[in-house]
Amino acid sequence: MAASLLFCLPILLAAIWRVIKDKNRRSWIVLALAVAYVTVFFMGCLRFFGVLPTIDDRLTNNAIGYIVNFMGGSVMTVVAACFSVLHIFIACAIAWRMRPWYFIIAMVCGYLLVGVMIPYFFDLRPTLAELGHEGMSPILGSLFGMCCATMAGIGWALGLTYKGICVLGNNWLQSLMVVASAAWMLWQAIKAVRQKGSASNILATLLAFVITGAYIILMLWFLVVKYPLTLDAAFDASVKDLYSIAAALHTNYYMVNIMLYIVGFLAAIIANIVAGRMVKAQRLVPLAVVIMVLHCLALAAIAAMLYLI
Repeated sequence: MAASLLFCLPILLAAIWRVIKDKNRRSWIVLALAVAYVTVFFMGCLRFFGVLPTIDDRLTNNAIGYIVNFMGGSVMTVVAACFSVLHIFIACAIAWRMRPWYFIIAMVCGYLLVGVMIPYFFDLRPTLAELGHEGMSPILGSLFGMCCATMAGIGWALGLTYKGICVLGNNWLQSLMVVASAAWMLWQAIKAVRQKGSASNILATLLAFVITGAYIILMLWFLVVKYPLTLDAAFDASVKDLYSIAAALHTNYYMVNIMLYIVGFLAAIIANIVAGRMVKAQRLVPLAVVIMVLHCLALAAIAAMLYLI
């Protein structure tokens, strides 16, 4: 972990160099994100070394212990190596001015690759059997375990319980990110229709209004109407609903988590940004309209599923 912490320094240096060299708003945003990430990682290291008090939370211990169980004594070596590689990559991406899209794609692909490769180096079957999930695919178990451990690790570094970080991260932060991406798409459509009032631009603007409004209503319904609770109570209610969705779709709780909080979340943001960029550039606007229509159909399906449960 000490080596991983040391590799945080190039991240900050690269971000500071970008500010000095570029002197634009994007470089300052990169620096702010770099400082935020390094701060959270540094807090986690301080808790790991006993400088800051650690939180005693059963679910956090279980989520992190899930990874520890099948990695055994090599867990810290593997985690430290992964963090070291990650920090070097982030520093290089900042220094090379990697486009945000490429950076996000690389991060997601790297995360998925680690999750897929874990079952080839470690035997997950005893751990899955111990948890009562003998029939679960090792790859699914690996990805789900990594997601849980990641959330638990971030919460642990910030001094939050597992339930707290899941509600704030999955329910609040992800909802806000999706709404923000939809609002950005709507803004691009409004600017486009002001410049050129074509039928495709008008239709794209109307669809963007529908999508943005639907996400705002959905977020407010979740956070204000359905789960206006404490963090622990909101987590328990969310888990109950996820089990209900899994039963309705004849699948399992873990697959529903992955499909909603990873696949669905990324698909919604990507669809909004891709459609927004197409409308902004006034290229392939009819394709952007098709993407928006499919997005509306997906939202209608989600609304129907929520009504049924």
